[in-house]
Amino acid sequence: MKIFVQIASYRDPELEPTIQSCLENAKYPENIVFAICRQYHPEDEFGKLEHYREDIRFRIVDVLYNESKGACWARNIVQQLYNQEEFTLQIDSHMRFEKDWDETLINMVLDLQKKGHNKPLITTY
Repeated sequence: MKIFVQIASYRDPELEPTIQSCLENAKYPENIVFAICRQYHPEDEFGKLEHYREDIRFRIVDVLYNESKGACWARNIVQQLYNQEEFTLQIDSHMRFEKDWDETLINMVLDLQKKGHNKPLITTY
């Protein structure tokens, strides 16, 4: 089961560490699909994502910082990259993940569905 991970990032030096944490701590990293709106400044020395650009799990949209129209606008861009993955996860570009986070979240959703909640939403702040 694929998880569509949506990240709208505005010049965040924590973007790549977030991706690394997500993949390193996933039980099934091959099932993680990323949609990233990378809002950047040409002089930024971080977050270029070169290591991920050839990886088929990544869908990356680059936007110059001065062409950005805000966080919700960037989230809309990544949502347009959805391709029928079974689950979706919207995160900030400065997150860290616990071990086997993907299995934990999928099991939470499936348990809620077994209890009769057809489209559960798991959220936190």
